[in-house]
Amino acid sequence: MIFSLTRLKKLANLQTIADEKIFQAINDLGFEVESTKKLNQVSGIKFGKVLQVYPNPDADNLQVCKIIFNDKERIIQTRAKNVVAGKYIMAFVPGSKSGDITFAAKKMQNIVSEGMLVSLNELGFDENLIPHELQGGIFVFDEEVDLNSDPLDIFELDDYLVDIKILTNRSDANSYLIMANELAAYFGQKYSLPDFKTSGFISDVKFLDNNYGKLSGVEAKVVDNLKINDLLLILKSGIKIFYSPVDLTNFVLLYSGQPCHVYNKSDIQGMLKLELVNQKANIFGNKAVDVISALAVRDDHKTLSFAGIIGIEELKVTTNKDLVFEIANFDSSLIRQSMKELKIQNQSANQSSKNLSQGSQLLAHIVLNNYIKEISQPINFEYLHQEKLINFSKTKLEEFIGHKLDEKRYQQSITNMQILGFVYKNEAFIPPFYRYDVNIFEDLVEEFMRFYGYNNITSYLQAQKPFIVNKNDFISQLKSQIVALGFAEINTFTLTDKNSNEFNPFDLQTTQLATFLSQDLIQIRHSLAISASAALIYNQKRKISSLSFFEIAMISEEQQSLVLASTEFDFFDIKNILLNIFNLEFKFLRAQKYLHPGKSALIYIDKQLVGWIGQPHPQFKFAEATYCEINLTIIEKLLNYSFKFNNYNNQSLVIRDVTISLQEKQSIEYFVEEVKKIPGFFAINIKDSAIINSQQKVTFKITFESTFLEVWNNFLQKFN
Repeated sequence: MIFSLTRLKKLANLQTIADEKIFQAINDLGFEVESTKKLNQVSGIKFGKVLQVYPNPDADNLQVCKIIFNDKERIIQTRAKNVVAGKYIMAFVPGSKSGDITFAAKKMQNIVSEGMLVSLNELGFDENLIPHELQGGIFVFDEEVDLNSDPLDIFELDDYLVDIKILTNRSDANSYLIMANELAAYFGQKYSLPDFKTSGFISDVKFLDNNYGKLSGVEAKVVDNLKINDLLLILKSGIKIFYSPVDLTNFVLLYSGQPCHVYNKSDIQGMLKLELVNQKANIFGNKAVDVISALAVRDDHKTLSFAGIIGIEELKVTTNKDLVFEIANFDSSLIRQSMKELKIQNQSANQSSKNLSQGSQLLAHIVLNNYIKEISQPINFEYLHQEKLINFSKTKLEEFIGHKLDEKRYQQSITNMQILGFVYKNEAFIPPFYRYDVNIFEDLVEEFMRFYGYNNITSYLQAQKPFIVNKNDFISQLKSQIVALGFAEINTFTLTDKNSNEFNPFDLQTTQLATFLSQDLIQIRHSLAISASAALIYNQKRKISSLSFFEIAMISEEQQSLVLASTEFDFFDIKNILLNIFNLEFKFLRAQKYLHPGKSALIYIDKQLVGWIGQPHPQFKFAEATYCEINLTIIEKLLNYSFKFNNYNNQSLVIRDVTISLQEKQSIEYFVEEVKKIPGFFAINIKDSAIINSQQKVTFKITFESTFLEVWNNFLQKFN
């Protein structure tokens, strides 16, 4: 959608904020600035009031205009025929500029012309969108202005047009009121939507709802023309102006994001309703159409408009009295079908084809309420905001994202969300009435992070700090144990992209956020290994090859998981680590689907899947390493919250290689059993095996606690 930067800044009270900071804020909020364009290169123009108009006696096509300005009277000549006494104009007076052109007084057919009158085309507007009476003519108007004021300021002509790409699930943000609210919240500026007034006369117009959509509206006795700066706002959006109540419907669309249509009350016979029609018709612009199954707004006898798209030519509004405004949400699939049949794609149709909430209808009612003086009470519209209370606390958020949050920034982000219309009380949020896309805790997380900023969270590898272990805390003891084994803790983002999230070893349901900042952060991850692999790759690119990471965090379906990822420990090492840490009867079964079939195993307790170990299938392109992921949610339940760890020395483990020679038919079992009896034993694995001079030699990798280093050195000397 194309926005006026000047209008956005005025609505959000951000006039002192630099334009570039506004553009950056839009991107930070999860939208995308696709382009910016200066409306014009005009400066120095003035307001004037026409006092007299007469033909130049020496020219057939020149009109001499006597005009009063704030500083003096001037004579300006023009070929336009629409300039008459009593009208207001804008003019390029001597010294004013348009691009590289500087205007000066010039003699034309024996009369000095002190400048040039301004047309809308010269101000940067598309002539095809201008009413016929102004095409090729001067922009004249009746609205009284202070001649001392600057037209560029009063009519918002010193402006940038900003093309903003809106997320498909944020149709509400295709509106000035909501986009301004977003910006106000980002900069911490107070903002409130206009009040909704339900007072007024009671209309006798009736609307009927059905499966095709929700119809509502208002009746208006008299509708005043929009002010000039609002008409120009419509032109800036690429929408034609008509100098009729139709302009107000387009203004409602731009301000609220809700399509709106207007009818002559005298044309309505019976109740308004939605129907699928097969008919020929002449739509606005006197264009003939023939539709087979298009959605239409009808009364008891005829089609009044094609729903949300365009009206009927012979029924177009030509007066500003006794009008009915329709505000409706339609079945979006039927709107798209109607657009194809009509071969029309305008801004109203595009918005009608999206999922709009009852909150968008309320915004449209608010806009009409604030622009029409003699207006009825809402027809067939009783807004009942179903408040969704979603629990949200700092503790839960930190647990979810796996990061400690700065308290000051956390509180500021809560304030930002409150400016946006979120109600926060008792560690729970109620979303604004227009936000149908915020339904679960995960949606709130993404909303919160738009203001807190992902850049303010350190990812991947954090500095190691001593753990303060609560003896009764399962997770704290587990972390302490794993750190003692030589693993470094990482903290990574809970969200990931759609492609990476295809790795789903626990077969969890996919949770996709309705609101997201980028395609890289769109779904709650199915596995911590996705993030662990990214951390490995991040460090490997920096020439760090010996890596052992772990993370404990939540994944989809609120499953708490532990992941180990290492380039130093192999499958058997991590298997032994797992067995020694938990001391449970794990069963390792052949892996399928998501895991490398020759290098991985699924981990069961009884018949319940509790984890996996090894390497993901090559199709997922994970970092080359050994991984293990355990469902701690299940493990804690199995252990009945009474899990006890053996006391561990927090020093790093020691690894030694030893080679033994086997006699013919001799087994390695005797050696393995002897090793396991030595104090401090942790793990033993076969590293290599070879036959040299008809004798088999086997190399073992032995891991033991450093506290018993002297005992082990004495034992290993026997084999060296």
